[in-house]
Amino acid sequence: PALKTLEHDYHNNTITFLSVSVDTDKEAWVNMVADKQLGGTQLWANGWTGITKSYAISGIPRFMLFDANGNVISLDAPRPSSEEIRELIEANL
Repeated sequence: PALKTLEHDYHNNTITFLSVSVDTDKEAWVNMVADKQLGGTQLWANGWTGITKSYAISGIPRFMLFDANGNVISLDAPRPSSEEIRELIEANL
């Protein structure tokens, strides 16, 4: 719910919210995305694949923040429910 709120609050900004699923059951994942009406860009990685290795992701959820040019702002960004994430986003808009 906090991520949906964050997406809604920054809808008019040039921000892309990207979620990557490491689920292995694609049909279950597709159904969950539809049932929960998840926004942003939803990608399915089919398990612990390249993206998890590239960014040393060993647990989920993991929140990362990049600037408009793809530069890393934080590979361990605060959770969407925190005020810290809003401060970090605002400082980098």
